[in-house]
Amino acid sequence: MIKRRKKECNVCGQVKFIFSKGRCEYCAKISYAKKMGTKKSKRKLQKLSNLKKDARMFFQRYIRMQTFVENPGGVYCAYGCGKLITSYKACDAGHYLKAELYPDAIFDEDNVHVVCKGCNIRDPLLEYRQELIKRHGSDFVTALEDKYKLNRGTYKWDRNFLEEIKRSYKEKCKELEHML
Repeated sequence: MIKRRKKECNVCGQVKFIFSKGRCEYCAKISYAKKMGTKKSKRKLQKLSNLKKDARMFFQRYIRMQTFVENPGGVYCAYGCGKLITSYKACDAGHYLKAELYPDAIFDEDNVHVVCKGCNIRDPLLEYRQELIKRHGSDFVTALEDKYKLNRGTYKWDRNFLEEIKRSYKEKCKELEHML
């Protein structure tokens, strides 16, 4: 068995068993902790799918809140079922051009309207189109359809775009909360 000798520590000057680089065990641990503490921690990026989901949630919340700020007495379902919706929490934001088929139309404010939860599950597209024509006119609906007819298909999401959408609509929701 090898006998270790006590030597003077280069850092603290005490006579102890030398651990690493001329330092005692205590000084070596402290310098290692300082070294590890000075590393810059990387900001963990949110997954693109979660970022898209969050951005979409704030966007749809903004659409619902804005509608009820403009119409404090309530609003009728955009699908034309005749149901009066009186709270922004009791409704959904429905897309005329479906998000799965037209991904670049997800964040278009003209494409999203307040609908009741039951109609949003059933998704009666023809009634939705007729109600939009009644509310905004056939030119509006035709222009909306033509705008996204060519771009239908896959869409590559940009992280900066989604972060900007999320941030801006989150701020807009905070402003509208005070008005409700």
